[in-house]
Amino acid sequence: MLHSTRFGIIGSPVKGSMSPRLFTAAYSGRYPYDLIEEDDFETAWARFLAEYDGINITAPFKALAAAAADIRSDEVVRIGAANLAVKTSGGVKVYNTDYEGVKRALLEVGDFATCRCHLSQARVSASLEMTGRALIVGCGGAGRAAAAAAVDLGFEVTLANRTPERALAMASETALWKMRGKAVGPRVIGLGELRKAVREADLVIYNIPSGIPELEEIEREDWEGRVVLEANYKTPVLTDCGAKYISGKRWLLHQADAGYELFTGEAPDFEAIKSALPF
Repeated sequence: MLHSTRFGIIGSPVKGSMSPRLFTAAYSGRYPYDLIEEDDFETAWARFLAEYDGINITAPFKALAAAAADIRSDEVVRIGAANLAVKTSGGVKVYNTDYEGVKRALLEVGDFATCRCHLSQARVSASLEMTGRALIVGCGGAGRAAAAAAVDLGFEVTLANRTPERALAMASETALWKMRGKAVGPRVIGLGELRKAVREADLVIYNIPSGIPELEEIEREDWEGRVVLEANYKTPVLTDCGAKYISGKRWLLHQADAGYELFTGEAPDFEAIKSALPF
């Protein structure tokens, strides 16, 4: 693994990103980490190639980075989006650590009604299996990673999206839904069925960056007994919904921990990252 010396994050916007703070904590400030402010993907990618050894990638550049790379990890091929790129001797390789972040955040909870896993440490290779029903709300890049992680943990998946066509297209991607060689395709619902789907779910992963009118129709009692993981940690909308709530900060924490070692070849200080991120 290449021991890199300069890192950053691309996206639009990236101002206010917690990544520099977390990365600095992970390695006690030994490596520089920059916000690469560019509205255009090609310009941002060119800056990475010219000036940096590895970068994190955020919206709206995740799919573009996956396409631009020389080498794609298995989860990037499957999900079609990347959130980390690193230079290697064989070219630029991209990964999706959002996928690993979701798995680790869920394994921390480990208390679904039909869950068969027991987790003694937060930092694990997420290979244990759960059972249950997962509702994925929002089918963008984060939703794709969340859906793949939920399938691999053993959940039956239902998809809901503001644009139904996007959810149907995602459901048709055979490679995304293969687990251990078997096809485990999802169910797709309209947002008009959201309340019923919440009642039927054990887990809800909410990936839409704001509230939607359909949430107002869901009563507190509908959320009780469910686990909710919300991607948006800056302005969340489901914090007090009545479910057992997992902040997107846990997702961020675990994807950062999983990704930084890919940058440097050195295990990051997990507790330092955790301390740098208020909960």
